Amino acid sequence: MITLEANAKLNLSLELLDTERDDGYHEISTVMQTISLSDHITMEESSDIYVTCDLNGWDPEKSLISKAIVLMQQEIATDKGVHIHIAKNIPLSSGLGGDSSDAAAVIVGLNQLWDGRISNKELHHIASRLGSDMPFFIDGGTQWSRGRGEKLTPLSYPGKIKAVVVYPDVQIPPGKTKALYGEVQKCDLTNGDIVNSLQWKINTHDNIVDAEKFNIFTGIGKTVYRGIDKAVMDFEIIAGRQILLSGAGPALFAIFGEDEDVSSVVKRLKTNGYTVWDCVFTDRRYSM
Repeated sequence: MITLEANAKLNLSLELLDTERDDGYHEISTVMQTISLSDHITMEESSDIYVTCDLNGWDPEKSLISKAIVLMQQEIATDKGVHIHIAKNIPLSSGLGGDSSDAAAVIVGLNQLWDGRISNKELHHIASRLGSDMPFFIDGGTQWSRGRGEKLTPLSYPGKIKAVVVYPDVQIPPGKTKALYGEVQKCDLTNGDIVNSLQWKINTHDNIVDAEKFNIFTGIGKTVYRGIDKAVMDFEIIAGRQILLSGAGPALFAIFGEDEDVSSVVKRLKTNGYTVWDCVFTDRRYSM
């Protein structure tokens, strides 16, 4: 049996660049960071292939996991089976990358379980066929992501910095990512300087200022997610610092130093009815 922790991620800064692409996608620049919030995945050989989850209503056919299994069968050229069980902690469609992280964990795990001997570079390539953020989750940690998300540069691990993550109870529209991109105006596009500065400071262990923690969708999200503006305001007042959306949201987060006590912040948010996690940044690679 193989066990894996599929970590959630935060976008510490996210820009859409004012750059033309031939494929119709937006050029992005973002620093992504895995955190200790994770789904717990167990995998063991079986006579057949089946996937189970402890979350009611979770459909494996709608998950990237099913596609990851098919791809790995093809790449390894095996007819072996597997039973995969997911203990789900990362909310679905939250901007925390749960489904992508789960599928990446399955790719890594099947390579070991089925003795695939596929190189890390090739695992990245396989992951990229499933989603633009998938290659990031093969290694996790702190990485600078560009292009559609497939161009990755590992960054220095900032240490066990704390993150308080809130999942607000808001309406999530169908096709939320498309809805968010539909609200993007030409004036929202930037030149990448914000993320460039952030990734440089992470690598040089310099102090990071609020202006370098940015997400183009934080403001836009207030028009797409009904009620999220109140959650942002409540969180900002209680945390006493900058609040950002992670990815396309609606999950929100605030960053704290390693030595800061966040227990009172978490307690007050829970008292106000919010779903909250007290997390830390995690380093690269899965724990197996």
